[in-house]
Parts: sequence; structure tokens; C-alpha cells
Amino acid sequence: MTTNTDLKLIELDRILANRLAAGENIDSSLILSLKTALQVCEWNSGGIYLVADISQELYLQFSIGFSLELTKAVQRYSNLSDRWKVAVKGKPIFLKYEQLPISLNPVLISEGARSIAWVPMMHQNRLIGGILLINNQEVELSSAQKLLLEIISSQAGLNIARIRAQEELATSVNRYLSILNKDESLIFVLSFEGRFLFTNLAFQNESGFSSDLLDQMSLKDLLALDGQEQFEKDLSMYLSGTKTSTILSIKTREGIVREFSTIFSVGMWDFKNVLIGFSRQIDMIKEPFSKNLVEAKYLIDLIPSPVIIVNPINLSILHGNKEFQNIFGYLESESKKMNILQLFSENEYERLIDGMKRSGLVTNQER
Repeated sequence: MTTNTDLKLIELDRILANRLAAGENIDSSLILSLKTALQVCEWNSGGIYLVADISQELYLQFSIGFSLELTKAVQRYSNLSDRWKVAVKGKPIFLKYEQLPISLNPVLISEGARSIAWVPMMHQNRLIGGILLINNQEVELSSAQKLLLEIISSQAGLNIARIRAQEELATSVNRYLSILNKDESLIFVLSFEGRFLFTNLAFQNESGFSSDLLDQMSLKDLLALDGQEQFEKDLSMYLSGTKTSTILSIKTREGIVREFSTIFSVGMWDFKNVLIGFSRQIDMIKEPFSKNLVEAKYLIDLIPSPVIIVNPINLSILHGNKEFQNIFGYLESESKKMNILQLFSENEYERLIDGMKRSGLVTNQER
């Protein structure tokens, strides 16, 4: 039978889950998780830790109810300490302080610590932090309280991983776009209908149109009249890969027509099948286009996160950058023999396929 206390705990968790989902930074998520954990156990002091990526040590990020002396005493735990060895096991601890399997902290003793709760935050079976709760009385938490503390810790860990992934993705995207924008070639991404999804700075400067204006246009809008009909005829060949190069006569905003040697390739952009174009003005090409053009696979090698180029038709891996090779351990020759689906566990494979079906990348028959 569900008691009023159980309902209160469930409501606390519901509120936390909703607020974490809306959180955009790690600090607010940590403070919110710590406050909720203290409400659950009805204790008045605690701290929340994160593992430093480089040093692999536990650092106190925020605390509530800790004295200045206590904060200094529990601020950092080396990965050589007995506390780290206990924490890295990833198991929650609910004990009287003197029962802990570690050397006792004299500051905690002097401040009257009697009960301790340590709930680790894990992500992909790896310790990323934890919640430490302290009480000056010997208190036995209920099973419901212990369970909810573990849920809170799990939610906090997942939320931190989500925010970090979003930050890393944004950083990688910005770096990648920066690389594209520094390239002298006119680089543009088109939908299969020929509308602009992305243009680099060189394209914007050459055409005289801003990114916002180009986002509302199609490539055909910039082509000279005699080139519009030809582009529509050739579009299906670009998409199928039977034709990959052409000469485009592009009309600038000032009405000046310039000719560009252009290479097209099918790729993916924001999880959509797209047509990617690389153009250079003909009278500026001193060497064969293929020697001057910086291909996408060399651009992504500069990104400090694992990135792969995937064939959108059969999902085979065309290229994995250096970071992908380092983390996953596949040589370039090995990864080219693989399908992207081989990189996912069975559970993640199902989620990936469902997501691709929703976005139209695969059909039920292809699965």
C-alpha cells in the first residue's frame, strides 16, 4: 500500500526529473540534485562530487550545511585514496560513520558525523561523481528513501552526460563549421530538392547573399537562365552518383555571372540525406580541381571527437577520422569493411533503426 510518505517521495522525484530535463548547465543540475537528495532523507548537510576528467580525482562541486573546515577536509579525494577505491566500485553506501571501510576523517568526527550516505553517479559503468550526505544522528533510511536516492543519482548522472555530450557536440560542430568557413572553396549543402541547407563564408561572399537569405533559396535561384534547366535535368544524376562534376554559371546579387568548376557528392547533414557541393571559380584554378579541393574526410580528421562518414544508401562506413580510430581501435582499412550498425549494441541498434525510420532514412523493408 502506498503511504503519504511514499507519495511525497514520488512527487519529489517527479519534480526533479522535470527540472533536470529543462536544465541547460551542469551546475544547476548538481545543486538541484543535492537539494532534492537532502529533502528525501530529511538530512541537513551534504555535498556533490564530480570526477575530474584529466586527474581522475573526486572534487567537491557544491555543499550544503558544511562548515568551512569540513569543506576543506572533504574537498578532494585522490585516485590513490581509500575513499576513491570505495567510490569507484559504484555501489551505494548507507552506514554509521564508524562502520565505513575507510580511514575516519578527524574533522568529520569532531563535527559529530554519525550517519553517512554515499550514492555514486555512474555513466556507462564509469564513475563520474557522487552525492555525499551526512547526519549528526544515527539514522536508518527506509528502503524507499534509499531507492529514491539511487534514482536521483542516476538521473543526475544521465543529465550531466547529456549536457556534456551537447556541449561537446556544439564545440565539434562549431569547429567543423569554422574549418568549412576558412576554406577558399565555395562549399554548400543542398536538400534533395536543391534548397540550401548550409553555405560557407566563401560562398556567401562570392554570391553577395547572406546566410539567412540563402537559407530561403535554392541553387537554381542563383544559376543563369540557361543553367537552371540543365541543373534540374542533372539533379537526379548527382543524387545517384552517376554524375559528379559540372560547370555552374552562378549569378551574384549584383547580377554578375561567374563560372565555377563544381564537384557534387551525396552525404548526410543533420541526419538527412543531402547533396554537398564544392566549387571554385574557373579562372582561379591553377591546378586540377581534385588537387586543390580539401575533401570532407580530411576536414573531419581535424575534429577532436569521433566522426565517421557513412554511405546513406547501405550505411557502410566510408571514412573514420583519427579520433574514431583511436577510441574504437579500428584501422582505416578495417572500418571500411564495416556497416555503421555493427558499432551498436542490440539495444542501441533497435533505437537507432527506429530513429532512422522516423526520419525516413530507412524503411521497414530495408530493415
